[in-house]
Amino acid sequence: MLVGAIVGSTDAAAVFSMLSGRGVNLNERVGATLEIESGTNDPMAIFLTLMLVELLVGDIGGPVETLLFFLSQFGIGLIVGLGAVG
Repeated sequence: MLVGAIVGSTDAAAVFSMLSGRGVNLNERVGATLEIESGTNDPMAIFLTLMLVELLVGDIGGPVETLLFFLSQFGIGLIVGLGAVG
């Protein structure tokens, strides 16, 4: 499940890989931006990866703690996102 969560959001990375494999030369800044976007474009995949790691380590014990972890992660993300826009 952990591997599935990690590779679940690789669509943008796959497109980027295809573009670089076909000899398309991108500006270094554009390439770096695409790499960052491909790594952070799927908040649920990031959450699932963090949650599964926390379960494996033993920091999350059950469904209630998982729900609280979900709410805190997306709540913090919402607050930071709204703060960046405003």
